[in-house]
Amino acid sequence: MEEQASVQLSVDDLAATFAALGQPSRLKIVRLLLSAYPQGLPAGEIQKELGIAAATLSHHLDKLRQVGVVTAQKDRQWIWYSARAEALKQLIDFLFEECCTRNHVLELEDGQFTETSCQGQTNNACCS
Repeated sequence: MEEQASVQLSVDDLAATFAALGQPSRLKIVRLLLSAYPQGLPAGEIQKELGIAAATLSHHLDKLRQVGVVTAQKDRQWIWYSARAEALKQLIDFLFEECCTRNHVLELEDGQFTETSCQGQTNNACCS
């Protein structure tokens, strides 16, 4: 199953995605699909593994598909669902985008403390 091209999401889109993931069954579904990444799982296997009623599972999968966290692909009589790793990565990247940008380090120089910003360091060096 192919990963879709990355699209920059608005804060509203990201909030809707976090809201969709804010339901315990949906989190379990995403984690299960990530365990089977990239091929995914058929709906029946998801239902069996998580013990979710078919109609309820269909509702949860549809919500996750609407916000772009999972994809669905029909294969004969089965529908296979797969996690969209790029969409999930965007959520994490958004949370860490501003990481450490307000951190300041006090350095002792000639017996005086001076404040130095960590801004501009790569790989979130201030956070480690």
